[in-house]
Amino acid sequence: MPTEEEHLRQLVINKIEEAKARKSSHLDLSNLGLDEIPDNLSQLPHLISLDLSDNNISKIQGLDALKRLSQLHLESNRINFIQNLDHLHDLKILDLGLNRIGKIQNLSLLNNLSFLALRDNRISHIENLHHLSNLEILDLSSNEIKKIEGLSKLKRLSKLFLHDNNLTKIENLDQSKSINKLFLSNNKIYKVQNLNGLKSLSSLDLSNNKIESLEDLNILNNLTQLDLSDNPIKSIRPLEHLLKSEIKISFEDSFDFWLRSKGLNLRDCPLQDPPIEIVNQGTEPILRYWGKRLAKDYDINFRGRILLVGEGGAGKTSLQVKIADPQTLRACLKIFIF
Repeated sequence: MPTEEEHLRQLVINKIEEAKARKSSHLDLSNLGLDEIPDNLSQLPHLISLDLSDNNISKIQGLDALKRLSQLHLESNRINFIQNLDHLHDLKILDLGLNRIGKIQNLSLLNNLSFLALRDNRISHIENLHHLSNLEILDLSSNEIKKIEGLSKLKRLSKLFLHDNNLTKIENLDQSKSINKLFLSNNKIYKVQNLNGLKSLSSLDLSNNKIESLEDLNILNNLTQLDLSDNPIKSIRPLEHLLKSEIKISFEDSFDFWLRSKGLNLRDCPLQDPPIEIVNQGTEPILRYWGKRLAKDYDINFRGRILLVGEGGAGKTSLQVKIADPQTLRACLKIFIF
């Protein structure tokens, strides 16, 4: 009776032999207890997609013959270093998430890479990515990153995942004009800033940070999905332009919120302007509340003396009658103020 380990070893051999016989372009060797990448993969130069995820692999090696490889999945292993990938010039998708990688390196020759996942590793710096000119999606979530940097050359970057890190500031994104989805939740960010260059931004996740003011969000006119939950935000007045676009307000868990296509999430924010009971009623009551506040602010009440000087028949008496009318006076004062 073969052991479980022997059974898995034979299953790997059978899968590789079958792929060789059929000249398969895809091979799935995930979750098979592999301690290393099998040597006989060199017999499969026709492979386009290779899945080695959920194993115990500690070193990237033995892939030199796979020149046509376009997708490589190595997530959920025990890899410490990024290495031995230089020859995979056709690689477009590389997933190295959930490993033990401490540094981004040895990716400079992967010019066709469009998707790179390094989530759940031990990375502390964003570096050595400037050669990846075709990169569109970058996932660096759940690492130890303290600063946003090293992204200025990634002109095609559209989705950036930096949630669950140690960030305190939004910075160095002014050249990343193609980003339309930005995820910065579960950090230590205290202020919304330096987003004015992201004109294409449609989705922004800032949940579970330390943000109090939203002033810099009033320039992002294309936002359709914004998560501000779990922040000490008291006023959403800078979001008036979004509310006028009839964006739907929600108070739900972030996971459920991001299943939607658009909306504004304000869960667990200590709102005062408007009060939470107004916000719960939806966008129209919020806008009416602000409208009444604005009208009240303009309702100037003061006492004073006006001396009308002019020749007889110039209209002083008629003007006096007009000024005596409160509505006319209020209208005149508004025109004067503006």
